[in-house]
Amino acid sequence: AMSHCDSLGRLITKGLNCGMPLAEIVKALKGVRCPTPYMNTLSCSDAIAKVLEGWVDETKTEKEKEEE
Repeated sequence: AMSHCDSLGRLITKGLNCGMPLAEIVKALKGVRCPTPYMNTLSCSDAIAKVLEGWVDETKTEKEKEEE
């Protein structure tokens, strides 16, 4: 699982460095299932997607506050 998460991190970084929109990365990772889901998370990929999605939402909220 650790090598899986490490490789996902590297691919996400590479995608972002190449201009891939974060929303597209989240869409690709969200909902990926693992044979042994844990709590409300379907897999490592799904967990990373949820964190990235939360970060995007938080960033949007901060930008909205700055615009006011």
